[in-house]
Amino acid sequence: IKQFLVMRDFSEVFSGGLGGYSVICLTITILRVLEDRNGVDWDPMESLDTVLMTFFVYYGRDFDVHNHGIQMEPWNIVTKKSWRNAKGQPSKHDRLLIIDPNDYNNDISGGSSSVMKIFERFANAFRELNICMSDAEDSHKDSGDVISILERVWGGNYALFEAQRSRLRAVWQQNMSSGSNFPRGNNNNNNNQGGNGYGGNHQGQKARRW
Repeated sequence: IKQFLVMRDFSEVFSGGLGGYSVICLTITILRVLEDRNGVDWDPMESLDTVLMTFFVYYGRDFDVHNHGIQMEPWNIVTKKSWRNAKGQPSKHDRLLIIDPNDYNNDISGGSSSVMKIFERFANAFRELNICMSDAEDSHKDSGDVISILERVWGGNYALFEAQRSRLRAVWQQNMSSGSNFPRGNNNNNNNQGGNGYGGNHQGQKARRW
C-alpha cells in the first residue's frame, strides 16, 4: 500500500498524503474487520488476495470518512462527533480521523488533506483489479496465457528501487563480513507481557495477532 501511494505522490503527510503510521493503522483495521467477519482463527496469510481487495473496497467505497473515524486502542469504528482534540476541536469533515493509541486527543492522520483523493484511488484500484482478473481469466481460457494482475496497478520502472536495494545489500554484507556490531534498541515497553503491542492485553480479552 505504501508503494501504491508513493507511485501516486500520496505518501508524504506534508503534501497531503498518508504517512507510514496511518497506513499501518488502516491495514490493522482491515485485519480486524476481516477477523470479525471470519472468526479469530482466520489466517490472513492464506488469503492475501482477500486482504488486498478488502482494503481497496473498504476504504474506497464502504468507509464513511465524513462521519466515522478509527480508534486504535481499544480498536473500534467511532463517530466523528464523539471525538475532540486537546483544544476541544472536532475532526474536519473531509479528513480521516485515526485516534492515536497513546493519546486519545491526538489525530495521527489529521494532516492528510488529500485523503478523499487517496480513497478515490483505492476505489479505482479495486475496479481495475476486478477488470484485470476477468481479463486474465478470459486470456487463460482462450490461449493459456498467464498475465500479471497486479501490474495494472503497480506496474512501472523499478530500476531505481532495485539499484538502491543492491547497494543496501552490499553494505549489509560488507558490514556482516567485517564483524561490525550494530547497536540494539532498548525496549522498555513491556512487550514481554504479550498482547496487542500497546502495553499488554486487556484483562479477559483474547490476544489478537495484530
